[in-house]
Amino acid sequence: MKTKRFALFVLVAMLVCLPSCAKQTTTTPDEEPIDDPIDIVDTEPDVTPEPDSEEPEFVSPFTGLEVSEDKVNSRPVAIMVNNLKRAQPQLGLNDADIVYEALAEGGITRMLAVFGDISSAGNIGSIRSSRPYYIDFADGLDAIYMHMGGSPQAYAILQNRADLDSADLGYGINVAAVWQDPQRKTNMGYEHSWITSGEKLAALLETKGLRTTVADDYDSGLVFGEDSPVSDGTATTHIEAIFSPYKTGTYDYDAATGKYLLGQYGGIHVDGNTSEQLAFDNLFILRIEEHIIAGDTAGRLEYSHIGTGKGYYFCDGKMIPITWEKTAYDSPFRFYDSTGADLVITPGRSYFAIVPLNATVNY
Repeated sequence: MKTKRFALFVLVAMLVCLPSCAKQTTTTPDEEPIDDPIDIVDTEPDVTPEPDSEEPEFVSPFTGLEVSEDKVNSRPVAIMVNNLKRAQPQLGLNDADIVYEALAEGGITRMLAVFGDISSAGNIGSIRSSRPYYIDFADGLDAIYMHMGGSPQAYAILQNRADLDSADLGYGINVAAVWQDPQRKTNMGYEHSWITSGEKLAALLETKGLRTTVADDYDSGLVFGEDSPVSDGTATTHIEAIFSPYKTGTYDYDAATGKYLLGQYGGIHVDGNTSEQLAFDNLFILRIEEHIIAGDTAGRLEYSHIGTGKGYYFCDGKMIPITWEKTAYDSPFRFYDSTGADLVITPGRSYFAIVPLNATVNY
């Protein structure tokens, strides 16, 4: 009887202990097997992928920078600009997409300012006379060429080159696009006082009925991209190009803006519209043979610019040697790196210093 009671006691004790023991042996959630996908909890934070940078749909053939659709095929306008020391400051060069500078006679230089969209330019000047090689620089870009006067050699080209659109701003209906600055006339002289503007030139093009767009397959000769070989070039921040005893150009790289700041005549080179120093993203120095035209008593020059030659390309504080080529008067300049491949130019505005073969270039 006692044995039965003892057995009953043990049985009751086991029943009482069973829930407690079961609770102690239950696994924690961390120990549970992960069999069902709905039990998987993603503890990683949500990461939104960065959108790919979009290529601009329309880019200027002169700068490689984005432009609006209605401007991408605008025909450029190229304007002769005075660079005599007494005629400073010039106006409008910081609005130009491209500026060429080359010697005229007597050791002085003149500039050809090229505007991809002339309607957006401010005042430009002072306007000066034409020379043959500047015409060819403009014609290679299919630009409308603007000048005031010209040499006999230049007029012969302007009158006989049928496919060239130009306007001598000193004659006929063209004079509506210029005015004479009275202060410049008094202080600098009659021939250094003529000014124009983008607005007036745009109106003149409409009046004359000139073609204002280029073909869809237009080729400026400039190849733009972000992978320019200049990144592997020689570091240099100060450049000096001696055009002649009269004119030395200086070009200082400003790392803060990524631009080359121009200087001349012992000081900074400014745009009179804003009093800001001229600044360009790309700097080219091209060596091209020149000589005085035989029999020209004024000492006017001609250049061997139809052909090929050497030069330098500066960008982002670096320099690489390049080769230039121009195959015809109406073809653009083309540029090649040391491997013979098309030179890839960093997008931006460009300045071209065209110096004699024997000119001193320091950097």
